[in-house]
Amino acid sequence: MTRSLPRIAAVVATAAALAFTGCAAQPAGAGSTGGGPDAATVDLLVRDAQLRVAGDACSGARPYQHIHRGSELVLEHADERLAVELPDGEAVRIDDLDYGAAPRIPTACRFRLDVPGLTADTEYAVTIDGRAAGTYRYLDTDTPPIAVPPLADPNAILETGDR
Repeated sequence: MTRSLPRIAAVVATAAALAFTGCAAQPAGAGSTGGGPDAATVDLLVRDAQLRVAGDACSGARPYQHIHRGSELVLEHADERLAVELPDGEAVRIDDLDYGAAPRIPTACRFRLDVPGLTADTEYAVTIDGRAAGTYRYLDTDTPPIAVPPLADPNAILETGDR
Protein backbone atom coordinates (compact mmCIF):
# COMPACT_ATOMS: atom_id res chain seq x y z
CA MET A 1 0.00 0.00 0.00
CA THR A 2 1.52 3.32 -1.07
CA ARG A 3 0.46 6.70 0.27
CA SER A 4 1.06 9.91 -1.58
CA LEU A 5 3.39 12.44 0.01
CA PRO A 6 0.90 15.34 -0.21
CA ARG A 7 -1.72 13.29 1.67
CA ILE A 8 0.76 12.38 4.42
CA ALA A 9 1.92 16.01 4.62
CA ALA A 10 -1.70 17.17 4.93
CA VAL A 11 -2.38 14.69 7.75
CA VAL A 12 0.78 15.76 9.60
CA ALA A 13 -0.04 19.46 9.11
CA THR A 14 -3.59 18.91 10.39
CA ALA A 15 -2.33 17.03 13.44
CA ALA A 16 0.20 19.78 14.16
CA ALA A 17 -2.47 22.46 13.80
CA LEU A 18 -4.78 20.61 16.20
CA ALA A 19 -1.97 20.13 18.71
CA PHE A 20 -1.03 23.81 18.46
CA THR A 21 -4.64 24.93 18.90
CA GLY A 22 -4.67 23.06 22.20
CA CYS A 23 -1.46 24.80 23.28
CA ALA A 24 -2.74 28.24 22.25
CA ALA A 25 -5.77 27.83 24.51
CA GLN A 26 -3.63 27.54 27.63
CA PRO A 27 -4.11 30.30 30.17
CA ALA A 28 -1.37 32.91 30.51
CA GLY A 29 1.51 31.50 32.48
CA ALA A 30 1.02 27.95 31.20
CA GLY A 31 3.32 28.31 28.18
CA SER A 32 6.88 27.16 27.73
CA THR A 33 8.59 30.45 28.55
CA GLY A 34 8.23 30.03 32.30
CA GLY A 35 5.78 32.86 33.06
CA GLY A 36 3.97 32.90 36.38
CA PRO A 37 0.25 33.25 37.02
CA ASP A 38 0.42 37.02 36.37
CA ALA A 39 2.17 36.60 33.00
CA ALA A 40 0.59 38.09 29.89
CA THR A 41 0.72 36.11 26.64
CA VAL A 42 2.31 38.19 23.89
CA ASP A 43 3.13 37.22 20.31
CA LEU A 44 6.32 38.31 18.56
CA LEU A 45 5.67 38.12 14.81
CA VAL A 46 8.72 38.12 12.51
CA ARG A 47 7.30 39.10 9.11
CA ASP A 48 10.08 37.67 6.94
CA ALA A 49 7.85 35.97 4.29
CA GLN A 50 10.09 32.88 4.31
CA LEU A 51 8.85 29.72 2.55
CA ARG A 52 8.21 27.14 5.28
CA VAL A 53 5.86 24.32 6.19
CA ALA A 54 3.07 25.94 8.25
CA GLY A 55 3.31 24.74 11.84
CA ASP A 56 7.02 23.89 11.73
CA ALA A 57 9.47 25.32 14.26
CA CYS A 58 11.25 28.40 12.92
CA SER A 59 13.59 31.31 13.53
CA GLY A 60 13.78 34.68 11.80
CA ALA A 61 15.19 34.57 8.26
CA ARG A 62 17.30 37.26 6.57
CA PRO A 63 17.62 40.00 7.69
CA TYR A 64 16.25 38.84 11.05
CA GLN A 65 18.62 35.94 11.87
CA HIS A 66 19.24 37.47 15.31
CA ILE A 67 15.66 36.53 16.27
CA HIS A 68 15.80 32.87 17.27
CA ARG A 69 15.31 30.49 20.18
CA GLY A 70 17.42 31.73 23.09
CA SER A 71 17.48 35.39 21.99
CA GLU A 72 16.55 37.89 24.69
CA LEU A 73 13.52 40.12 24.15
CA VAL A 74 13.50 43.18 26.43
CA LEU A 75 10.57 45.53 27.06
CA GLU A 76 11.52 48.80 28.78
CA HIS A 77 9.45 51.69 30.14
CA ALA A 78 10.96 54.36 32.42
CA ASP A 79 12.83 52.33 35.08
CA GLU A 80 10.92 49.09 34.35
CA ARG A 81 12.81 46.36 32.44
CA LEU A 82 11.16 43.06 31.50
CA ALA A 83 13.27 40.40 29.79
CA VAL A 84 12.25 37.00 28.41
CA GLU A 85 14.09 34.35 26.41
CA LEU A 86 12.55 33.40 23.09
CA PRO A 87 11.27 29.81 22.74
CA ASP A 88 11.02 28.05 19.36
CA GLY A 89 8.97 30.02 16.87
CA GLU A 90 6.16 28.55 14.81
CA ALA A 91 5.63 29.14 11.09
CA VAL A 92 2.20 30.73 10.46
CA ARG A 93 0.45 31.56 7.17
CA ILE A 94 0.64 35.17 6.04
CA ASP A 95 -2.14 35.04 3.45
CA ASP A 96 -5.18 33.04 2.40
CA LEU A 97 -4.03 32.05 -1.09
CA ASP A 98 -4.49 28.43 -2.16
CA TYR A 99 -1.04 26.97 -2.81
CA GLY A 100 -2.42 23.55 -3.70
CA ALA A 101 -0.17 20.72 -2.55
CA ALA A 102 2.89 22.93 -2.11
CA PRO A 103 4.67 21.77 1.05
CA ARG A 104 6.13 25.21 1.74
CA ILE A 105 4.16 28.45 1.69
CA PRO A 106 4.95 32.09 2.56
CA THR A 107 4.96 32.38 6.35
CA ALA A 108 5.89 34.58 9.25
CA CYS A 109 7.62 33.19 12.33
CA ARG A 110 5.55 33.63 15.50
CA PHE A 111 7.04 33.35 18.97
CA ARG A 112 4.40 33.01 21.73
CA LEU A 113 5.72 34.49 24.98
CA ASP A 114 4.58 34.67 28.59
CA VAL A 115 5.74 38.03 29.93
CA PRO A 116 5.20 38.61 33.66
CA GLY A 117 4.77 42.16 34.93
CA LEU A 118 3.38 43.94 31.85
CA THR A 119 1.38 47.06 32.70
CA ALA A 120 -1.76 47.68 30.64
CA ASP A 121 -1.86 50.67 28.28
CA THR A 122 1.87 51.29 28.66
CA GLU A 123 4.24 51.88 25.74
CA TYR A 124 7.45 49.84 25.93
CA ALA A 125 10.66 50.17 23.94
CA VAL A 126 11.48 46.76 22.44
CA THR A 127 14.94 45.29 21.89
CA ILE A 128 15.80 41.81 20.66
CA ASP A 129 19.32 40.63 21.39
CA GLY A 130 20.37 44.25 21.87
CA ARG A 131 18.85 45.51 18.58
CA ALA A 132 16.06 48.10 18.66
CA ALA A 133 12.75 46.68 17.42
CA GLY A 134 10.39 49.63 17.81
CA THR A 135 7.75 50.17 20.47
CA TYR A 136 4.91 48.06 21.82
CA ARG A 137 1.75 49.00 23.69
CA TYR A 138 0.31 46.20 25.84
CA LEU A 139 -3.47 46.12 26.27
CA ASP A 140 -5.37 43.83 28.67
CA THR A 141 -7.53 42.52 25.82
CA ASP A 142 -7.09 42.13 22.08
CA THR A 143 -3.41 43.05 22.09
CA PRO A 144 -1.73 43.13 18.65
CA PRO A 145 1.60 41.31 18.25
CA ILE A 146 5.04 42.81 18.54
CA ALA A 147 5.80 42.89 14.81
CA VAL A 148 9.21 42.94 13.14
CA PRO A 149 9.24 44.93 10.92
CA PRO A 150 6.45 46.98 12.54
CA LEU A 151 2.96 46.79 11.07
CA ALA A 152 1.48 49.92 9.49
CA ASP A 153 -1.80 48.88 11.16
CA PRO A 154 -0.99 47.23 14.52
CA ASN A 155 -4.51 45.74 14.62
CA ALA A 156 -4.01 43.78 11.36
CA ILE A 157 -5.03 40.16 11.77
CA LEU A 158 -3.20 37.20 10.30
CA GLU A 159 -5.15 34.91 7.99
CA THR A 160 -5.20 32.35 10.82
CA GLY A 161 -7.15 34.76 13.02
CA ASP A 162 -4.28 35.08 15.47
CA ARG A 163 -3.01 38.49 16.42
